[in-house]
Amino acid sequence: MCLAPKIQSGDKSQGGTHVLYDPTLGERGALVCVARAPRKKSVDNFEAPLVIHNPHALPLFRGQPSRKRQREKILKDPIKSHKPELLINGPGHGGRVGSTKGSLLTQYLLKQGGLIKETWMEEDDREAIPKYTDVAANGPQFIAPA
Repeated sequence: MCLAPKIQSGDKSQGGTHVLYDPTLGERGALVCVARAPRKKSVDNFEAPLVIHNPHALPLFRGQPSRKRQREKILKDPIKSHKPELLINGPGHGGRVGSTKGSLLTQYLLKQGGLIKETWMEEDDREAIPKYTDVAANGPQFIAPA
């Protein structure tokens, strides 16, 4: 730190000032600042920052659009607002993943050729029960005595 002989103050390289003064030996410098009272801030000098709302401003000065307007813009776009298709559980159908309705290619080909028929959709369960009543009566199978 370097002290000037007349003003008896020094400065630092970081921009701060460290002042050492003697009221009897000092001529100028720190004594001038000490004798004067600090300035009072006036209420009238307050000024709010100006905000200019201009919808057609240059892109450099344009603010961020509101979330509501962004959402409305996205809803108008058919690609962005498209709801994704739900995932398929089990075998697929209708041109989607797993559309073979079976795990093997041979099963798919046999079903399409008519060699394997899925009749469970057309069958009535109530009609199928009487078929097995006489089978159960002729050869009962017991797991344990009742």
